[in-house]
Amino acid sequence: MNRMAKYFAAGISLACSPIAIAGAHGQDADAGGYKVVSHFKLSGAGPVTAVAVASDARRIYVADGAGIEIVDADSGGSAGAIGIAGGAGGVVVVPALKRGFATDHDRGTVVTFDLDSGKILSTTSSDGKAPGAILYDDATGRLFVSNEGTGSVAAIDAASGKLVGSARIEGRPGQLAVNPYGSLYVAMPGTNRIGVVGTAAVNYEGTFPAGSGTDCSGLALDPIGRRLFASCANGQIAVIDTDTGFTFENLDGGKGASNAAFVSRPDGKAGWKGAAFISSADGQLTAVQMQAFIRYVVGDRVTLKPGIGPVAFDAKSHHLVVAAPADGGQPELLVLSH
Repeated sequence: MNRMAKYFAAGISLACSPIAIAGAHGQDADAGGYKVVSHFKLSGAGPVTAVAVASDARRIYVADGAGIEIVDADSGGSAGAIGIAGGAGGVVVVPALKRGFATDHDRGTVVTFDLDSGKILSTTSSDGKAPGAILYDDATGRLFVSNEGTGSVAAIDAASGKLVGSARIEGRPGQLAVNPYGSLYVAMPGTNRIGVVGTAAVNYEGTFPAGSGTDCSGLALDPIGRRLFASCANGQIAVIDTDTGFTFENLDGGKGASNAAFVSRPDGKAGWKGAAFISSADGQLTAVQMQAFIRYVVGDRVTLKPGIGPVAFDAKSHHLVVAAPADGGQPELLVLSH
């Protein structure tokens, strides 16, 4: 029985439907931990579309309409730039390959660059229009790309740069999350559905609902507990069992478009084993704390600036990095510490 068949067997519809389930566990637990400790000013005009951190190399890669701005993760100073004529929709770094990858939104390509020099090495067609989010899957060695303009997800071999295949989905693909067991999850902004793509065959397997939320754009995955976190514009965060597609926990988050990231064992109080960090357009940063594989609570809430965007985690410093609009119009990175 394939994964989608299991959802049918559990009585879960694969047609469109909503996100959430507020419950007794949706309480603040040990709140008041994360605080802004640094402001890193950016030189680009923005808006920032993605942020990736190379923790060991102490570099932050910031995608915007001009390309990739490289920032020193300790000082916040400029460490270079990579021009991408069509504007960078997303960026991911793979230190093991000494490569970084960015989507060229206007040209429909994926750009490969050297992490040491910042030199562009090659470009590959994304097999679609307006590529945005990009993610690296360690299990397959593939890059997965959201082609927002054609409603498809493409797979590219990261080592060779060759297109492997692509899959059409039922909506506009947004943020991606992948597990090591062969499944890629796709947020579909404007809906309350999560798409599923098989990472081996690059085949579309269907969708499942994310509870009672609406317009869900943030997506993060706990690969060990196999829990998916979907954040939605109406302020709902659904915690989903990916084996069944069932939303078993619903928590309150910020409102508006959101971005999410999951981190195993971040620095934090009360023995945090993992957390999903969600930045929402209304300015709220929400930390969903994993207390057990079947219990998640809001562990922290921080009010930042309206319009905050992508969030990333620096595994070496244990800092959070959040893109935000700055005074005067220039974007900045907010660095938060627990």
